[in-house]
Amino acid sequence: MTEQSPAKVARAEKKSEKARQKAIIAQIRGESKDRTADRVGRLVHQDFQMAGPSLFVYENEVWRGKPGAAGSVGGPIAGATAELTTQGQLTQRLSATRILALGVFALAVPKQSGNMHTLVHVSAPTFELLYSPAGKVGAAQMKQLTRYVEYINNRSRELAPNAAPIDQQPPTASLSDQLAKLAELHSAGALTDDEYATAKGHLLG
Repeated sequence: MTEQSPAKVARAEKKSEKARQKAIIAQIRGESKDRTADRVGRLVHQDFQMAGPSLFVYENEVWRGKPGAAGSVGGPIAGATAELTTQGQLTQRLSATRILALGVFALAVPKQSGNMHTLVHVSAPTFELLYSPAGKVGAAQMKQLTRYVEYINNRSRELAPNAAPIDQQPPTASLSDQLAKLAELHSAGALTDDEYATAKGHLLG
């Protein structure tokens, strides 16, 4: 049997080590994917978008974007409340609802989409989700979105029947933090001058 040169042995060992590392990474990714699937449950509804994050409604969680992916927002359905609303309606209610519960949330919906553009709004103890369907929402898509909202609310009551309404839950951020986040939203153009003044007034009492 011909002995291999030290260089060939080194290359073979390096190749074997790379294969071992790839196998370990694949195993970790597979286990992580399995854990995510067990946690979120079966995919019940999906509103797909080509140019932006889609809405994914699972048995146990709801997400704007794939669960756990960079830039995605979402979490457990238990204790959540969903609604169909518009940008204008939501910003008018901003100070009276979630500011006092979670602090100021990121209204990441461009103003150019129009204040009457339909949104799916999900308020939960650990996250705030806004989903903006692409383009004008027709009757068929409105019916679909209504089903998504009804499912989230019904499933939320099943998973957390004794959960307190979101508006009655205590704030999780200090007043200074909430004011700072409010100022950030105003500077970013997510809130108009009037909306900013109204929300700030409610925070300061």
